[in-house]
Amino acid sequence: MGQNVKKKITAAQLPEELIREEILTRLPIKSAVRFKIVSKSWLSLFSDPNFVKKHLKYNSSQNPNDYDCLVAAKHSRIVVLSRYKETFVLPSDNYEMVGSVQGLICLRRDKKLSLWNPAIHQSREFTLPTEHLERHGDLSRIGLGFDHTCNDYKVVVCYVSGDSRYGCVYSGNSDSWSDVFVPDNVFFRTKKKDWEKHGPEIIVKDCPHWTCRTYLSNNGFVRSVIVVKFEMGSNEFKLLPEFKFDASEQNRERGKHFALVTMNDCLTLMAYKPSKESVVDVYSLDEEGSFVWSKMYSVGPLDLYTHYLDLTQGFRHGGEFVCHSCGNFVCYDPKKKTVKRLAGTTSHMNLGSCFTYVPSLVYLQGMKTVHVQTQARISAATLKTRK
Repeated sequence: MGQNVKKKITAAQLPEELIREEILTRLPIKSAVRFKIVSKSWLSLFSDPNFVKKHLKYNSSQNPNDYDCLVAAKHSRIVVLSRYKETFVLPSDNYEMVGSVQGLICLRRDKKLSLWNPAIHQSREFTLPTEHLERHGDLSRIGLGFDHTCNDYKVVVCYVSGDSRYGCVYSGNSDSWSDVFVPDNVFFRTKKKDWEKHGPEIIVKDCPHWTCRTYLSNNGFVRSVIVVKFEMGSNEFKLLPEFKFDASEQNRERGKHFALVTMNDCLTLMAYKPSKESVVDVYSLDEEGSFVWSKMYSVGPLDLYTHYLDLTQGFRHGGEFVCHSCGNFVCYDPKKKTVKRLAGTTSHMNLGSCFTYVPSLVYLQGMKTVHVQTQARISAATLKTRK
């Protein structure tokens, strides 16, 4: 008698705000997806944009190895790459991967598009505006991005036919298309310039970027690189400062390759000449200050020749970057100067595109469950591969 007895506090007695703000926001993505079925209130909470943003922010900072990933399209499959392994997530079925932003992956097949979140097994499908295809010809450029000013996921498309050009933007919030102006100085076509594939080369700070190579007049070697950016907040195409290889590089190191990647959440260009002792020069564009390209550092020597490795993409944080050869991925850590092959990586598959990726709870109104179909197709593809 007289002794103080400590009462145990059960989960039911914890303040709801504490559970929501301090516990549920810290759940790993897989646990959060499972817990959505606990109650209608939790289902609503896990779909709330503010909660999704907090959950992503916390997990990205506390679990960088699980949340700082890449997604790649390889021949007939889409895979997610961490610093340690490759994970098969979906047969591509002739889809073009347009981009990846905050957990959403945009896929395109002909006129059909989809915004797909593999973490929650949900997808929303929509189509390109057919009247523009008929009026302006074939699609020339397409890109995915996120507008932070109004929390809107957008897809921008551009049609170029001769001297005419036309653009429009899809809004995930309104599920509709609107026109956008395309300046004459972007996506130009001349004999001395060569634009790349439909989708963006990279996505930096949630805005798509496309590249154009300009060539020396007397040979096929690259003289400079021009980058076009679509600013999601203002719905504007912008021509960024041209990156020029200096004269000494053009004469001494002809045949130099380059890769435009995302590193430390910045637009980064890596220039190199494939050899057994390749030195990779890393440049970054300061888009918020001086607006000039600056050389950050050099990495190497690296053997990029023996196994025909091409630089593919960089992780958003940490400085590591990924190289590939015929579908095999290796990760290079410039700080530790180590090279390691990603576990589970599959060979003999050409690489289509590769973007940064972070698993998230992002949900858009109108999304439908694709988990059952996806799992069935994955199982079938796995059995086929084993045979």
